Amino acid sequence: MTGGPGKPAGPESGFLVKPAAFINVTNQMTVAREDVFGPVVPIISHNDVDEAAETANDTVFGLAAYISDRAREAAGRPRAGRVVINGPRDSLTAPFGGFKQSGPGREYGARGPRECLEPKTVPGWE
Repeated sequence: MTGGPGKPAGPESGFLVKPAAFINVTNQMTVAREDVFGPVVPIISHNDVDEAAETANDTVFGLAAYISDRAREAAGRPRAGRVVINGPRDSLTAPFGGFKQSGPGREYGARGPRECLEPKTVPGWE
């Protein structure tokens, strides 16, 4: 739909790619199956919420999911650490992290600092 090969105009150094959005994607395509880090989004359209939930959960990853229609019905269905409805709204008070191979750790919110702690038990210390 947009984007393409090459670096974006501007920065002369760094590992940067042009933002890209792919349409007419199926869940069997590499861009839909692999955890792509970058300004890349595969768009998969569905006819109903059941089909969308099945596709969303047919992956070994689960960092985030984006929903743009029938949100109240669909939001609880993806096995993802964050489900965004109708656009990216972030809160530093909400935990951020993934499910499955996207990693169980959490950042931000009350759970965030716990990821940095290593509790130790010392019996007999008075």
